[in-house]
Amino acid sequence: MKNPLAESAVPSTLTVAAARRLIEANTTFLADRYWQRADVVELVNSRTCLFDELLTRFFAQHFGPAPVALIAVGGFGRAELFPGSDIDICLLVEDAGAWQSQIENFMRDLFDLNVEVGYSVRSLADCETQARDDITIATALFERRLLTGDMALAARLETVLSQQHLWPANEFFRAKRDEQERRHERFDNVDYGLEPNIKSSPGGLRDYHTAMWVCLRQFGTASPDVLVDLGVLTGEEKDWLVEGRRFLWWVRFGLHLLAG
Repeated sequence: MKNPLAESAVPSTLTVAAARRLIEANTTFLADRYWQRADVVELVNSRTCLFDELLTRFFAQHFGPAPVALIAVGGFGRAELFPGSDIDICLLVEDAGAWQSQIENFMRDLFDLNVEVGYSVRSLADCETQARDDITIATALFERRLLTGDMALAARLETVLSQQHLWPANEFFRAKRDEQERRHERFDNVDYGLEPNIKSSPGGLRDYHTAMWVCLRQFGTASPDVLVDLGVLTGEEKDWLVEGRRFLWWVRFGLHLLAG
């Protein structure tokens, strides 16, 4: 079975109906490949690439060369999309009022795709203030990906978020450790021991994410290979980490398919 995205390019003028057909075809294709034991990393990448392309096309149709940047955050920012994952984005714009109708029309199209969409509309000042006040927002912004739009504006965001006073590595580590401990208290009990939460139980994906978030803030990278080069991980530890993540991804991908 061929990949429906590779089979025919996404049309330059994209309708919501066409996008929904592409999403459905991609889901069917990935499900078929999953049950054939395809590499789950390739499946996750395929899902992410599809939504990268769809959102980029919708953005171009609504905004053109506007001073707006479309940024993927959360799991989407990590390029970690599963069949039922939320599509989390941030529209970075200094004067949201001037682009209100375009923002509304763009978001209407995304909501009409019948996928879960999480979004925010923020200025540079909003990003700085909210990241300083909320560790969850800060974490999402630290692992962002620019999808399309105003590259100069996105570069200014990089400068804002790189400031030394904004969650120094030691403070970030303590905040994420406290967050992890609270999560473990909630999910480390008999019920979740019998039926673990693949994301939030001790040893689940969120523990992997937490370790990578801390490394990103401390060392400027979440790449296991680069962390080996820096002496943070041994080669064997990197292999354990990568294979552990691959297993958790495999389980989560299958659960998303079964849950519909």
